[in-house]
Amino acid sequence: MDASLVQTIDDILRARDPNRNLPYDFITIPPRDEHTATVIWLHGLGDTGRGMQYFAEIISKQPGFGHIKWILPHAHRMTVTGGGGTSMNSWFDCLSFDIPNRTEDEPGLYRAVEKINNMISMEEQDSKIPSNRIVVGGISQGSAVSLLTALTTKRPLAGIFVLSGYIPLRKKTKEIASTLASTLPIFWGHGRDDPQVNYKFSLKAAMTLADQLHIPFHESSDRLVPETFAEPKNNVNLRFMTYPDLGHWLCPVEIDDLSIWMEAIIPKSASGSEGQSKEGIQEPVSGA
Repeated sequence: MDASLVQTIDDILRARDPNRNLPYDFITIPPRDEHTATVIWLHGLGDTGRGMQYFAEIISKQPGFGHIKWILPHAHRMTVTGGGGTSMNSWFDCLSFDIPNRTEDEPGLYRAVEKINNMISMEEQDSKIPSNRIVVGGISQGSAVSLLTALTTKRPLAGIFVLSGYIPLRKKTKEIASTLASTLPIFWGHGRDDPQVNYKFSLKAAMTLADQLHIPFHESSDRLVPETFAEPKNNVNLRFMTYPDLGHWLCPVEIDDLSIWMEAIIPKSASGSEGQSKEGIQEPVSGA
């Protein structure tokens, strides 16, 4: 390819996302007790880490969560094609908001994944937290990056949570998935009334993911209780939780369920973790 054309393409990409080669800034909620686990929580399109801070603090203040450090990254501000060229915080470019049919920004997705992997490496190196004590998750667009991170990881993570989310590059799942993907605990919460990421579309995609990667799957609208994880027969890797009256956001019941799941996979004692063996807020802008 002509060098001048390469330079032109690079200039265009830099103009759309001038910070694309920089790491993410983030908010930290420090652990109250000895630090033995970390959660990295990614926000949705147009939001910042502060949009997730309220929910992370609700969980962090509960008994049994004092050992967890919470990292809430901010996506870079960039031009979003599907938003008419509007500049907003975005993990990657949304070429349209028609999630089932749109062309995806694959390079942008993998750049975001690389930066989240760098955050995981920093936790391993600086805080001495092993990857199997690190949970990654997010809402909407943030959940897409979290899922791609988890599906392609070469190191075991404690688990991943998907809130009002969808599977990126879903036509390539079998091609890109690592050997660890089939054993990864996944919490997927989705509102039946979600107007932006269609509930039936996401449920079908999650079921297809489970089938392709041979992941034990269970869908339920019943609330989780700690006893759920006491019975081996109840330990499924992909737990799809349905919330009948929820749209494209979070609700108290979902936060309670997420808390119970999280306490099961990253309990205070690392030796007791299921890990790979088991299972007033700023509103986001429209889109995903």
